[in-house]
Amino acid sequence: MDAPFAILKPANVLAKVAFDDGYKAISHRQRDPGDEYTAVHNMHVESEPKFYRDVIQFRRAEAQPEGDGCEDLTEPGTDSENDLRELGSIWTGHYILHLSHRPSTPEMGWIAGKGPTEKGPYADIFLCTRSFAKRYSLKLRSFHFRFNFDRQKRSLVHSVTVNDVEVGRQIHSLNQYSMKIRVGLLEYDFQYTNASPVAFFEHRREYIATALRAPTSIVFDMPTPCLNARTIGQWTLGERLGSDTAGKVFLGSNSKNEIVAVKIMLKSASSVDEEIGTYQAMLALAEHDDNKRIVRLKETIDPRIIISGITFIDVTGTVDSDAYDYYILCGDGSCSDFTFDDVDITGGLLSCNYPSSLCLE
Repeated sequence: MDAPFAILKPANVLAKVAFDDGYKAISHRQRDPGDEYTAVHNMHVESEPKFYRDVIQFRRAEAQPEGDGCEDLTEPGTDSENDLRELGSIWTGHYILHLSHRPSTPEMGWIAGKGPTEKGPYADIFLCTRSFAKRYSLKLRSFHFRFNFDRQKRSLVHSVTVNDVEVGRQIHSLNQYSMKIRVGLLEYDFQYTNASPVAFFEHRREYIATALRAPTSIVFDMPTPCLNARTIGQWTLGERLGSDTAGKVFLGSNSKNEIVAVKIMLKSASSVDEEIGTYQAMLALAEHDDNKRIVRLKETIDPRIIISGITFIDVTGTVDSDAYDYYILCGDGSCSDFTFDDVDITGGLLSCNYPSSLCLE
């Protein structure tokens, strides 16, 4: 079986108790002949229950009438110590995303919600049971949100609240190694794993071609995010694409699943001036293209955050080796330095885009 490429781990007490309740419900119903849930293959459960003191407090607070004081935990050695341990013990684990067991409806992706329902179709990930959702007033649907791969870039996308951003029915790209996902009162930690990149790329390519019926040949195959994420405005920097004497180029992506290449300039007056001169010439070429082979794209960096930028690509698809980094020029003057956490705006910014190329012919 393939190693999971991502996990979804309960983060708050309510989500942990919901996981325990869901696992018990699935285990009970799996005893009935003919009952088979995809959700079984998408759960990793530890070998034995784990004790949590905050689960005791949660269950005690739930059981006590409002306004009553909470009793102190019973001291070890008393008759009710075993009762307390049973009260605070739950089955723990996490949900897993892997390609060995495909979603029930591949074109929709891995669907998460409450379940199991009385009859199918079922969600691929049971966040809680129907009775649990009713008991704690969770506004959770049987099919609530989903994970799936983008057909063009093959990056993993998701809908709902991510990193405190209300996504709603929009698509949100999971472009960071670890992210917080909130579903109403339930909170989770989403995290990519260290599964073999080569094997994962191969299996993902096969999955998208067969399950999603997407083209096998694409312009760019999105890698899984790096462990230590760096951000510039809305862009999260990923793996390193290349470098030269003037700086380094990194993959950049945002929550809308848009991809750019960002060049971080080295601090050197001579190299910066030389680069600026080159890009000014390229910009002039792009702006005075009589044959209209170069089209203008949207800005890559929010002008309200840093400064405005202009992006050009060659609509003919011709790539010149000297322009392989797909540079854009953003303003005049010296470059901003993004090598530290605090961004110091010293003048113009040099960045680059990655949809196609800037042709110099």
